[in-house]
Amino acid sequence: GPASRLLVKPMLRRFLREGFADFARTDEAVRASGLDWTIMRPPRLTDGARRAYRTAVDRNVRGGVTIARADLADAVLAALADPATIGHSVSLGY
Repeated sequence: GPASRLLVKPMLRRFLREGFADFARTDEAVRASGLDWTIMRPPRLTDGARRAYRTAVDRNVRGGVTIARADLADAVLAALADPATIGHSVSLGY
């Protein structure tokens, strides 16, 4: 609502700006490294049980706000085994 637009969003932008700048610099360094790379972009990690998750290449998973650590591990192993992920970012979530 209006309170979020006028108060919360500006405050979050101010407090998170430095963290996002670090994130962007790290991303650029990986991409410019000359190495084969795949960036995994998990949402908030949980200790939940494994279940079906969704992935998206070079975009966000719509509505994917959490993922269990075990499912992240599974997705990382799958990405390592798939040469098509090299040079891309992989987002995941439920």
